[in-house]
Amino acid sequence: MEHTKKDKTFRTQDNLKLHYATYGNKTRKPTLFCLPGLTRFGADFKRLAERYADDRLVVTMDYRGRGKSEWCKTGTSYTPTHYINDARHLINLLGLKDIILIGTSLGAYLTVALTSILPTTVKGMVLNEISPELDMGVMSTIGHYTSKQNHFKSWGEVFEYANTIRPLVQCSDEVWEKYVRSSYSETSKGTLTENWDARILGQFEPQFVSGHYWWPRLNIINAYPTLALRGGLSTFLSPETFEKMIEAYPHMQTALVPDVGHAPSLSEDVAIEAVDRFIKSLDPVEALPEEKKRSIFYRLIKS
Repeated sequence: MEHTKKDKTFRTQDNLKLHYATYGNKTRKPTLFCLPGLTRFGADFKRLAERYADDRLVVTMDYRGRGKSEWCKTGTSYTPTHYINDARHLINLLGLKDIILIGTSLGAYLTVALTSILPTTVKGMVLNEISPELDMGVMSTIGHYTSKQNHFKSWGEVFEYANTIRPLVQCSDEVWEKYVRSSYSETSKGTLTENWDARILGQFEPQFVSGHYWWPRLNIINAYPTLALRGGLSTFLSPETFEKMIEAYPHMQTALVPDVGHAPSLSEDVAIEAVDRFIKSLDPVEALPEEKKRSIFYRLIKS
């Protein structure tokens, strides 16, 4: 079934205009609130949103300085603290009371932080590639790729440059093409440039990339239903760290998505099955129709 995507905007508490989108409508089932990766966009969750919009509301958003959202004039508010406050502000503006947070990479870290801030609102977490131990070599690759505002003359030049990060992403040619083409757009001068502000890493709080910071904060997994996914080829979340997480959080559901790196798109068969199973486990039990109730009652009194 085709679902109408409604593109909307809201004002942050420091008056930036950010883009978000809704699919479906509020029901008794928890809303899915989706948070993308560092240089990614709410549109990455389109397929997931359409899959669940039949019976619930799904919300996606573009962080400040990404996609269709406004850029910060000075670049000083590109911090995880601001991203967390923006997401919480949108959740409050929409009046959301029961939500499942779905976060990829940066979005997974924000998911953990938001859950600690909104303990009665969040019903569960999907953590797509979160690592409490960050490899500085991997982080250097990400930093080099994201911190330049390039202006390319052709898509050929774009793909040549983007290939520097392909070993980290590790995906099929088809997925890679979509990934890159969604990351760049044409300027008024006819060049192709990134769909994010190159200043987004300049204001990151140092502790945010420290393992000493994240291990204790991930203990919240023991208090909330959680699904953690890892790309089978990921160097961002290593097999060893993933095993440590499984040992530390024995009730955490897990899924290993084969043949992809950082991060699964959540459209892979393994990811779809795992996310479906997790979300259904958190849905309220549907009341039986009156006719079925009467039928069960009559059978009971006759037995």
